[in-house]
Amino acid sequence: MTRHARPTPTHLAALALAAGLLASLPAAAQVPAPAPGRASGNLPLQDRDQACAQLWRDYQRSQACYNRFRVVGGGLRQEAYASCGQPLPDPSAQCGPPVLPR
Repeated sequence: MTRHARPTPTHLAALALAAGLLASLPAAAQVPAPAPGRASGNLPLQDRDQACAQLWRDYQRSQACYNRFRVVGGGLRQEAYASCGQPLPDPSAQCGPPVLPR
């Protein structure tokens, strides 16, 4: 049994606060669930690597588009969403870190 097997009252309060904040976000601001079957462990290794490489390229292209609209102090100008579309989720949860070119 680990040292932190039971959540502390502080931990429970933080979880409740995070859940409340997430619930208060508009649906457009929440990260969409990953598309089923893309870059999953069910694919053969080569197909998964190719799918992950494509997810990373798409994500990096999306981030590059949004970077043009960043403002000092954080945040984005409103026209970023019209110009860049829906921001893509970071694929590291599905694919791990990006593979750097050799």
